[in-house]
Amino acid sequence: NFCIKSVNLNVKDLKSSVKFYEELLGNGNSVDSIASFKLKDSDLHISQITSEEFDIGEGFSGIGISTIQPIDLLPNILNTGVEVVQEFGDYHYGASMIPDEDEMKPIPVRYGVFSDPSGFNIEIKESANRECKIVLGVIDLDESIEFYSTVLNMNILRKRSNTHNHPREASMCAHMSYDNSEADSTYIELLYRYGTEDVLNLGTGLQKLVVSASDLSQVVAQLQEQGQAFAVAGDGSLALTDPNGYQISITQR
Repeated sequence: NFCIKSVNLNVKDLKSSVKFYEELLGNGNSVDSIASFKLKDSDLHISQITSEEFDIGEGFSGIGISTIQPIDLLPNILNTGVEVVQEFGDYHYGASMIPDEDEMKPIPVRYGVFSDPSGFNIEIKESANRECKIVLGVIDLDESIEFYSTVLNMNILRKRSNTHNHPREASMCAHMSYDNSEADSTYIELLYRYGTEDVLNLGTGLQKLVVSASDLSQVVAQLQEQGQAFAVAGDGSLALTDPNGYQISITQR
């Protein structure tokens, strides 16, 4: 059994990041140059450390959360001085190919996107279900789906076009999870933007994605059978790289 445990980030300025995420997520823990936040009703932790050589890059986009009354969060978030990337309002998603939906019927959604102090996007969506996602830009969507499904044993919950929102920024995405719906646990949104080159500038913003497993010895056997390159870190965790260059750590649960 696996679960998504944490996303480890480098940030421009820890003090301003702590202020923002405390307004968004509640109290976190800050010790010296490291801060950690846990998303409410989620197993996901966000760890942050100040980096003097911070480069946001164009790979890791940020996170998304949903709540039944996001409007209650907005005044406090806006008071932190963040940039509004997309005004909170009514939009539409494109129909999904997985599961199969009517392509002529766009899906209504109400959300907004804000930029945290380091420039990472934070999407806040209105929903009766509590959801949390990590958004990763990818070079090849199908290759990335194959990696996350076969190497990391995730399920593909959804694959859809995002052309209805911003035609000039058309994209395709896939939702990958260890559960059966987006509301069950944190999921990864693999995002392919049309026109993406063969190499992504990942920058230094995302240190690594951490996944935990109940039996590391079984994971090692699987990776060896698949011929997947990996290394064993000093703490016994497994380190590997996805097709886009993102660093992934698999730890013992």
